[in-house]
Amino acid sequence: MTFEGESKVGWLLTQPNLARPAMIVNTTNSATLWCMGDGTDLDPEMLRPSGALLAAQIALGTAIDNGVIAASGTDATTADLLVRLHLAADHSLRAVELCRQLLKSPSHISRRIDRAEEEGFVRREPDPDDRRARLVVLTDAGREVVSRLAPLLTRVLRHSIFDTLDADEIDTLVDLLQRIEAGARGCVVPDNS
Repeated sequence: MTFEGESKVGWLLTQPNLARPAMIVNTTNSATLWCMGDGTDLDPEMLRPSGALLAAQIALGTAIDNGVIAASGTDATTADLLVRLHLAADHSLRAVELCRQLLKSPSHISRRIDRAEEEGFVRREPDPDDRRARLVVLTDAGREVVSRLAPLLTRVLRHSIFDTLDADEIDTLVDLLQRIEAGARGCVVPDNS
């Protein structure tokens, strides 16, 4: 079984039609579903919620990649960076805040900022509140990219979420996802070595 997408991480996934848990192994443009062999002690019911969550994430990510990112003229991380700057006060953020929001390493974000700066989408300026820090500021060219992708992103999100769920369900979904995120951030896996 193959799925389209650009994510490059492996996820445990269980689907209703699979008898055993499965691993999605992603490559550059597709992901292959591999069933785990017998003898695992993974409970399919334990994996079912995360499998559904990750399947939704992959499907929504693919819709965004195909319907929005392709038309933006840039890559997904740079587009996400530009959107976050667009939404920020004064259209600027420190690089450390971009790392936190984008869940990427400082070196990864630094390279993306460098590339976006070379393309004229952002510029670096001194932070008036901290002379040691620099702000990443959205330029007019960056705003043009956001203005091209905003209606496309709105269309994908409306179709995928807002036309599928009512307002109460969306509130519940957001609450549940925030609770899962908080639980995952606080998770400490015991060392069994």
